[in-house]
Amino acid sequence: MDSNKIVDRSNIKKIISGLQNEGKKIVFTNGCFDILHAGHIRYLNEA
Repeated sequence: MDSNKIVDRSNIKKIISGLQNEGKKIVFTNGCFDILHAGHIRYLNEA
């Protein structure tokens, strides 16, 4: 996957499939994480 953070819909399924084939989990989160703290880490680990 390249470093571009904006992906069009036509490519997202290929990217997700490739990552899942590598054993990676795909998750979604949103919010403001300006100052990362233990609560954020727990939240992301549980995702």
